[in-house]
Amino acid sequence: MDLYPEFRAALGALLPSRKSSLLIACSGGPDSMALWDLAERWEEETGGRVVLGHINHGLRGRASDADERFVRAESSRRHTPFFSAAVPVKAFARREGRSLEDAARVLRYRALARLARAAGCPVVAAAHTLDDQAETVFLHLLRGTGPLGLAGMPPSSPWPVPNDDTTPEHESLRRPRLLRPLLSISKSRLRAYLKSRRIPFRVDASNDSPVFLRNRIRPILKKWEALRPGLRRRIARLSEIQRDEEAHWTSRWRREFPSLFRRKNAALRLEPARFKRYDRCEQRRLLRAAFRRLDFDGLEKTRALALSPGPTGRVSVPGGWIEKKGRALVFRPYTPKGPSATTAAPRPQRLSVPGRISFRDAWKARHWEIRAEPVKRLPRDWRRDPLRVYVDADRLGATLFCRTWRPGDRFQPLGLAGRKKLQDFFVDEKLPRQTRKETPLLENSNGIVWVVGHRIADAVKLTPRTRRLLKLEARRELSA
Repeated sequence: MDLYPEFRAALGALLPSRKSSLLIACSGGPDSMALWDLAERWEEETGGRVVLGHINHGLRGRASDADERFVRAESSRRHTPFFSAAVPVKAFARREGRSLEDAARVLRYRALARLARAAGCPVVAAAHTLDDQAETVFLHLLRGTGPLGLAGMPPSSPWPVPNDDTTPEHESLRRPRLLRPLLSISKSRLRAYLKSRRIPFRVDASNDSPVFLRNRIRPILKKWEALRPGLRRRIARLSEIQRDEEAHWTSRWRREFPSLFRRKNAALRLEPARFKRYDRCEQRRLLRAAFRRLDFDGLEKTRALALSPGPTGRVSVPGGWIEKKGRALVFRPYTPKGPSATTAAPRPQRLSVPGRISFRDAWKARHWEIRAEPVKRLPRDWRRDPLRVYVDADRLGATLFCRTWRPGDRFQPLGLAGRKKLQDFFVDEKLPRQTRKETPLLENSNGIVWVVGHRIADAVKLTPRTRRLLKLEARRELSA
């Protein structure tokens, strides 16, 4: 099965020129090894340039290092320029209050951007497949999405994450473009291609780990595919149709936006008479174009504000609030010092054991799902994820409350002999000010038992006397 003609057509439609320099993001797994081989055939045919980039996440110890050695050895054998970088995923996840999956994604893209600049490559190719597209759309549905989420991953897109604060300003203007030339090709076809070409690859055992939500839904989609063959391809086709729809609407709003909104500084002057003539779905799209960070609830509140007869008003939205002054709508972000004086901190939410809750911080910028459930034994990787901890159920109690930081909070971190101010703990952990006040805290009747994503309290740690285990797990999503 030769996939090259299909690949050549897909890549040719995405590249700025036939002789572009292309960095291949290669983990050593089957998908990226197939992408590398296909790209080398394109290089031989067109005279383009292919460079290899490998990111070592350091999450699997010796296995991660073995992956890097494998890709390096293959690049030497194939005479392909090789660039690599190591990223501190665990430390970054703890510091930023992110899941390991999210932290790995952010650091991977930041590092790939640096490698692309060093290699002189304006574009980076990733080995996202048709199967990955179906999983992405399904994940968006699980988390809640609109038309844009159904569009999934585009074949070509701007760089997906911003640079870190240490990136020189002149380099920030040189972010590469991200290409996904394998979106129409399934993993099974790529495996057959590798077999026919006798191409070696590595297998990442963490792809089967239930720690990551994507890995948990993969077997579900596999079962559904068996019931309805072609399911993944139909989901991918849906995303393609939706991308075309989004492109149409985007083009239309670019033409109509200037006559509806007049921008002055941070304000958008709304023409209410014209706005009211649009259909509800069109009003939503207009406001989404104006205020891109809005989630659905924020869109509906802002739409109601825009249609209200009063000359003033204000609604809270993720990251700040939108204020109405006459015919102007103004988005005002919350300052690093915290919410406005009129924005109350969220009330503590009760978490029964076992049970789960959804929790938003005072800014409504982060949405958390927090679970408490008993387990019979510790998994091998029980210390791996800072957003998943195990505690002594008998020392914890049957009821917990979730809240955010308050002045004067104290707790005894695991391994510390005495109590300390939570503020001092945050400083020691090098948490940014904004992150400190967005971080959920779990407490029982005796005080704070878990600073989510960072440390449990010494009082609930596991000991040789522990009889019942309890797993506490948190997952974070951006609301906008």
